[in-house]
Amino acid sequence: MKDESITVRRLRPLLGTWVEIQATGRPARVERAVNSAFLHIARVQQRMSFHAPGSVLSRINLHAHHTPQPVDAWTWDVLRKARALWLASEGYFDITLGARLVERGVLPDHGFATLEAAIGSDALVMWPG
Repeated sequence: MKDESITVRRLRPLLGTWVEIQATGRPARVERAVNSAFLHIARVQQRMSFHAPGSVLSRINLHAHHTPQPVDAWTWDVLRKARALWLASEGYFDITLGARLVERGVLPDHGFATLEAAIGSDALVMWPG
């Protein structure tokens, strides 16, 4: 008997919102693909969430202004792409807005209160290593 194609649609709370994934294909393959996609999104949330005090991003935010912070290749790639988007969008896409949003009470303060507000992605210094 030939596997029939199915459509799977799943919804999970991730990244501070609801993430929906829909895929069509053979049942076992579709389930694996959807589960894998959610695992990858959870990885992004774990490493890059501003809301998680223990995330890689929070460590960078707390310490990089006075001590260079080592990051793994995956995080480096995400930051490099974010900077490229900032440049391509002429500043409309800006990953450095967190400090300003903390000052306004929109984002939680994980110890950033004593830091000066970021002056934009042009102040973000990145180098491999």
